[in-house]
Amino acid sequence: MSVLDRHTPKLLMLFRAKGGALGRRLEIIMELLQDSVHSSIERTREVVLRCLIEYLGEQVGHLIKEFNDTENLEELEQLILAITVTPKPGASTSNSPKNIGIVIEGMEVITGLGDIARACSVLLGLTYALNLNYPTQLKYTFEVFQKLFLELDDSKLSSKVQSLKSKLEA
Repeated sequence: MSVLDRHTPKLLMLFRAKGGALGRRLEIIMELLQDSVHSSIERTREVVLRCLIEYLGEQVGHLIKEFNDTENLEELEQLILAITVTPKPGASTSNSPKNIGIVIEGMEVITGLGDIARACSVLLGLTYALNLNYPTQLKYTFEVFQKLFLELDDSKLSSKVQSLKSKLEA
């Protein structure tokens, strides 16, 4: 978390400078930071992580699955590796507190993680502990988590992640 926090100002600057269709998608995600009532370090981390996934050319929906009601929860069984955001029992509105958990191979393995950034770090730990492969559609995201944020095996970077690292160090 501390490395993510250290890179946050530079990452937000990179995201704001992006143009075109990607810039518009990033702008929509960053609008969550404009709401000062719900502004917090957890919200900022979530926005940065969501933007990072888009910035790397991957889709947030491949990692974070949001469910607005309990009727679609059968879809959990189809997930291989994901962070889930579901309504808490008894929640009545879309602004109600959410339950954040992790699903591996259709089974909810942990819930009550509190925020997306914490869920990402737990998910990364679980992939190491269980010796799981990273999802191919999120290979750059997990490479950034591992090699830039955890600084593990950071000598061999893909060109996309090397470019991001160079921009962060500039």
